[in-house]
Amino acid sequence: MRSDVPLASALSGGVDSSAVYCMLHHLMNDNSIQKERLPSNWQKAFVATFPNTKVDERHYAEEVIKFTNGNAKYLIPDYTNLISDIEKGTILFDGISGGPIICLTDVYKGMRADKIIVSMDGHGVDEMMYGYRNSVFSAMRMAIEQNDPSAMALKETYLDILFPEERKEKQATIEALFNSKNRQNPVYKKLRAVKHHLFPPKKVNGLSPINSHDFLKEQEIRSIPYISDDFYREKNRETKESIIYNHFHYDELPYNLRDFDRGSMQHGIEIRMPFMDYRLVSFIFSIPQQSKIGGGFTKRILRDSMKGIMPEIIRNRKLKIGLGSPMVEWFNGPMSEFLQDEINSLEFQQSTIFEGKKLSEWALSKAKNKTWSDVDCSLFWPYLNAHILIKNNK
Repeated sequence: MRSDVPLASALSGGVDSSAVYCMLHHLMNDNSIQKERLPSNWQKAFVATFPNTKVDERHYAEEVIKFTNGNAKYLIPDYTNLISDIEKGTILFDGISGGPIICLTDVYKGMRADKIIVSMDGHGVDEMMYGYRNSVFSAMRMAIEQNDPSAMALKETYLDILFPEERKEKQATIEALFNSKNRQNPVYKKLRAVKHHLFPPKKVNGLSPINSHDFLKEQEIRSIPYISDDFYREKNRETKESIIYNHFHYDELPYNLRDFDRGSMQHGIEIRMPFMDYRLVSFIFSIPQQSKIGGGFTKRILRDSMKGIMPEIIRNRKLKIGLGSPMVEWFNGPMSEFLQDEINSLEFQQSTIFEGKKLSEWALSKAKNKTWSDVDCSLFWPYLNAHILIKNNK
């Protein structure tokens, strides 16, 4: 917290960001702690809100503010300039992201407008303590294969982090995995093949709808060699720790840190991440799995340590949302006409990177009929992201 300039917190209402914000208040209320070079302006939290969408977490953030008697600024998207803001943010990001980067840049834009220079964020916890859906699923799958008695508890933990409407859909697939005595069962084999996704992708016109490269032109797909020696990687080692080891070192955290660094620096904001202190990271990786995911909860040791420091409704919260743009609502709403224009454009149709005509056949009906789903948006955005960059790089 040492700073010669004002600092604030990016608060989502999730466990991690709430822990950071609540801990700041806890420490500052402790008169036994020596406080040096701390700014007087540290109490404000900035909350991204997306009204009338399922990714809006404002009501959770409000519980944190009420508990701490803190000060929050709720940032509501201005759809008046949504398209131009998305394009501008994408160009400044200068890379391929999982969704419109505006969802996080607006938080830091709001901070800068309030003359805040430093943001205290909660990054790193999901990667160390099974915070993602796919990490919980992988832990459950591994427990089943190893006949670990924790498998059933992990199943319940996994279902609890889903939206209620998703649980029924996933239940049957999970049961097939549990009931598969024959490891050659086709259902099991499909599930076993999953590495980065929760379930085998459903086919749409013969194409996998998540993280698919089917629309890329074959000559453009290249393999980039690792810089370091490959034997340091744990990717092919099926151990309990390999799940979070890979998330922390290779798969999730490096991309998140890149995204938030580029997003925050668009507005000149320094991000500080207390959970990334090397001593804390070393400690978390030294303790057993059940301290990180157990008793029906992910991030177990963090939740235990925050008893009395954060509101119980947040400490015991299981639903996992995460900061992300409400792409379904945007694609089917204010972005619909823009999407149709871009898909029909000559530059999109004749792309040298991806199969524009093939992709447009799949995407255009969704844009016209406004039938985009979460899965559809996740597939299409990287191509639209690339199209925006190429179009504006001439």
